Amino acid sequence: STMSCQEILEGLRAYLPEDIGVYSCKEASQRFHARLNAREKTYRYRLWNSQTPCVFERKYVHVDTSCLDVQAMDAAAQLFVGTHDFSAFCDGNIIGSVDGLIGHLGCIDFHEADGKVYGSLEYKNDIIGREILKNLDIADTQVKNGFYCVIFDVDKINRMDMDAEKDGIMRAVYLPEVTEDFEAIMDGVEHKYGCSGIDGTGWGPNWGEPNGKEYLKICYGVYGNTDRKDNDYQVILTLDAENWWDTVAKPLNQNNMHRIGDRSVSKCFVKTGSTNWGVQNLEYDAYTERWMLAVYRGVKPEYPNYDMFFVSADKLPYKSVHTPYGEEIMELDFDKGIHFPYGSTGMFAIGDGKYYFSETGYDSEKGQYTNAVLYELSDNEFTRVE
Repeated sequence: STMSCQEILEGLRAYLPEDIGVYSCKEASQRFHARLNAREKTYRYRLWNSQTPCVFERKYVHVDTSCLDVQAMDAAAQLFVGTHDFSAFCDGNIIGSVDGLIGHLGCIDFHEADGKVYGSLEYKNDIIGREILKNLDIADTQVKNGFYCVIFDVDKINRMDMDAEKDGIMRAVYLPEVTEDFEAIMDGVEHKYGCSGIDGTGWGPNWGEPNGKEYLKICYGVYGNTDRKDNDYQVILTLDAENWWDTVAKPLNQNNMHRIGDRSVSKCFVKTGSTNWGVQNLEYDAYTERWMLAVYRGVKPEYPNYDMFFVSADKLPYKSVHTPYGEEIMELDFDKGIHFPYGSTGMFAIGDGKYYFSETGYDSEKGQYTNAVLYELSDNEFTRVE
C-alpha cells in the first residue's frame, strides 16, 4: 500500500464498527501469515454460575446454574498449564484434489498476493517422463517435450479428483528457454547445462532487492552425471508473473499442448557442484532474507556435495564465464552450504527463524508417507522443535 501505517490505522478506526478496536498497525514482511506467524494468542472462557440472570453480560459468558465442583475444575485446569502440543485436535480434512496430469508436477508455492498456487510441470521423453507414463498405464502415449509453469485457482478446488484440464482450475504458461536448453546438443552432448527440466519454484524478491517487488523463480532440474562438466551450476530463472493468470496463462490440453508463454527477466547461475536432479525445492525466507535451495546431493568427489544452499536476496549477479562453454553468464555466489537431510521433498519458512520440513518414509501397510515437522534455525543449523 502507498498509505503509511498511521494512515491505515486511522482509516480502520474511522470505518470499523464500534465493537471492533484496532490497537496498532505495523509493517510486516510480504510472507506474513496471521495464523502461522502469531507470537501468542489469549483465549478467555467465562462461566456465570448463579440462579440470578446475567443481564448485562449474557452475550459474553456461558451460563450454568448447576452446582459446580470448583475444586475439581481447578485441579483439571492445572493440566493445561505449561507448553503442550495440541496438533492432534486439528481435523486435517482434505478439501479437494486435482487429477489428470500425465506430466511431472514438481515443486509448488502458494502466492498470497493472488491466492493461487504456482508449480513446475514438465513433459519429456527421458527416463522420468517414460516412467510416469508407464505408471499411469499409458506407456505408448507420445508426449512432446514441453515445460510449463502451471497456476491453480485453489478457491475452485472444492472436491476430490477434479480434472486439471476440464474443470477450469488450472492454467499454464509455456517456458520456451527451458525447452531450448533441454533439447540443445552442445559438442555432441545432449541437454545444455545438464538441463533435465524444471523443479524448484518459489515467490520472493528479485536479486539485490530484498524489500522490493515479488517475482516468481523457477530452477532447472539438472542431470547428475559425473562425467560431464556443464552440470555444476544451478540455473534459476526470474519471471515477472504478477499478471500471468489474466494474460499469458491458458488452459492446457495435454493432447495438443499450447506454446503460449513468457521468457525470464533474468537467468542466473549458482556454482554449487553437481547435484542429482538440481534444486528440488526453492523457498524464500524473509526472516534471513535468503533463498533456500534444497537438492539431492551430488557425488562428484571434488565438491562437498551439500544438501542445501543459501543465497542472499541482497546479492547482485555478476558477469562470469561458464565452464566449459566459455559463454558469458550472470553468476551468483551462495553464502552457505549445509548437510541437512530434509527440504528436498518440501519446506516452508513460517517466519521468526522457524520452518516446516517434510520428513518422508515408507510403511509396509500405508506405503509412502510424509510428516511436516517444525524446525528452528540457529547459526545456520536446523534443530527440531520438540
